[in-house]
Parts: sequence; structure tokens; C-alpha cells
Amino acid sequence: MPALPPAPSASRADVRPRGRGPIRRTLRWLHLVVGLTAGLVLVPMGLSGSLLVFRPEIDAAMYPALHRVSVGPERAPLDSVMAAVRQAYPSMPVSRIDYAARPEGTLKVVLADSRTVFADPYTARLLGAQGPTESFTGVLFDLHHHLLMGEAGEQATGYVGLALVFLVISGLVLWWRGWRNARLRVRWRRSPHLVSYDLHNVVGAVASVFLLITAVSGAGLVFHDAFDATAVAVTGEAMPAGPPKSTPMGSAAPAALARVVAQAQAAIPSARVARVIPAGTPEAAVLVRMRLPTEIHPIGMSRVYLDAYSGEVLRVMRADRAPAPDQLGQWRYPLHTGRYGGLLSRLALLLVGLTPTVLLVTGVIFWWPRRPWRRRPPHGG
Repeated sequence: MPALPPAPSASRADVRPRGRGPIRRTLRWLHLVVGLTAGLVLVPMGLSGSLLVFRPEIDAAMYPALHRVSVGPERAPLDSVMAAVRQAYPSMPVSRIDYAARPEGTLKVVLADSRTVFADPYTARLLGAQGPTESFTGVLFDLHHHLLMGEAGEQATGYVGLALVFLVISGLVLWWRGWRNARLRVRWRRSPHLVSYDLHNVVGAVASVFLLITAVSGAGLVFHDAFDATAVAVTGEAMPAGPPKSTPMGSAAPAALARVVAQAQAAIPSARVARVIPAGTPEAAVLVRMRLPTEIHPIGMSRVYLDAYSGEVLRVMRADRAPAPDQLGQWRYPLHTGRYGGLLSRLALLLVGLTPTVLLVTGVIFWWPRRPWRRRPPHGG
């Protein structure tokens, strides 16, 4: 009986990809190239995103004087806060005003130059100001959202998010061999090459759903126009019309913001005022964003537009009655930041942010020994 050929080594036999057709080889090559290039960006984005999941807690711990105040008997009029801001920054318009979700939180007034002024909502006293990158989490956000490169960096993060979608789908296709052959275990006692291969497969497969959610929602936040157009095409419904306009009243001064906010509160009594965007031009309306108790968005997507001069309500848009494309859009930010399931979802997203690092390191370890320049030369060479 002829002798059988020697069996291949365990590490190579166990990790040799099955199916060497041209399509599979091309997909494996694309997965490798995209993974090695986009992975270099996905690692810092993932690590910074993991920390940003707990941005409010980090800010409150690092800068308590700017984020926490003693709860008073009643809030100061909003116009008193705005007067203090105008006195401190007379030449700088206000872009928006953010209300804290908790009573001990501060009022945040964001200026046109992106500085945030913190105010005590009970005394109207200004507590200090920070530029976009003058805090630890501000730098993390700039890295995660702009790659520290401004507008061009933001576009790049969107394309990296799309690359992550490809990596997840192609990785699942390369890993999947049917229910019976799907491997979700790590053989820790084998070679580093084989352990890395198993870790890459297991971590990628387990985290695939969360990675897809994070990638799609993140790309949707960057390419929001394309996302909205897709939502319109899928649902067959139109997006809400553009914002209404105010009617300038000669030399009349704009209405007091406190009055405008009170009108908005009366329009949706069950909602909490979360953000006020003053009119930026003479014809623009004041926008008050509000959050219903049933909304998943932390800021709220219910909107009330009001005339900047008369304070008249021009349009009311409740998030729970919005058209389908708008309701789909409401999920982008909560899904990307883990605000859809409380602490558990935020912890899950923290772990998901670590997976690009694990996948890049294990992928390199698995790929590196297979390079031609790492192979031993033949005898006599």
C-alpha cells in the first residue's frame, strides 16, 4: 500500500482559506487592502468613540465647575443669561443655547466661533468658556468626527464608515461556511498565527451587527442628504418642508427669547425644551427643539418654529407624528452614540469601539507571516 503524503501542519491546515475561486480570492484581497488602509483610521476613530460614549460623565468629572451647579428655587430668565453673554462677548453672535437634561446641569451658550459659554441657569452667572478643542472630550470629538482636519476630515470619516460596512460584509462572507462549519472559538494553545486567525474571525463575527449599525449611522450623519434621499425613496414619503420664515416688522426689535421659549413650551406642553437656535438672519425663524418623553434622541427631534419678532408659532413638528423618512433620521445619532438602550447599550458600544484595534492587530499578525519576503529561501538559494 503506498504511503500517504504527510499531513500539512496544523496551523496552516486550519487557517488555509477554503474555496480558491477568482471571486473569493478577489474579495479576500480587497478585504485585506481595505482593512490595512482604512484600519489605520478606524483604530483612532474607534478608541475615541469608545470614550465619547461617556462624554457627559467625563466632562462633569474633569470640569465640574463648568458642568454642575447648585439647584436653586427657580430658573433665571433666559434673557438675563443672554444679556450677560452679550456683555461678555459683545461682537460674537449666539449660534444656539443648550439646556441641561438634569436640574444640576449648566446652560450652554454656543457662540458663532464655536466657543461654549457655561452659565448657571438659576443665577444667570457666567461660569467660564471653552473652545471646541480646549477640553479633553473636545479633542476626542474633533479626532472622531473630523480627524483633526476640519471639513475635509469629516468627509473622510464618512467614507471610512462606508469602508467599514464593506469590511464587515466581506469578512462575514469569507468567514461563513454554513451553520455546521461556522467557527466561534479560539484555540488558545496553538501558534500566535492561528490564535490571531481565530480571534479575528470570532471578534469580527460577534461584533458584526454592532459594527454595521455604528458604520451606517455614522456615515448617515456625515452624508445626511444622501441618507434622507434614500429614506424618501424607500418609504415613498417626502421629508418635511424647509423651515418657515419670520416677518420683519420695520425697526422692531426681536421678541424676548424667554417669551419665544414659553410659546414653544405651550405648543408641546408634554415636551422638555432642549435647544434654542436664535434667528441668524432678519428673515429666519427661531427654532426650539424639544424632547418628548417617548423620544429616543437625547436632544429631541420635536421642533417648534416661531416668528423672531412676534413670537408667533409658525410650525409645530412632533417627532412622534413626523413622516417616515424623518423618523428614520431620528435614529442616526442615538444609534451611533449608544443612547438607545441606557447604560447597557453604551457599554456595548464602548466594546465595539475597541474592535477595530483588535481586528487590525490580529489581521496583521495573521497576514504578515504569509508574505513572500517572510518565507525561507529554498535550499541552495
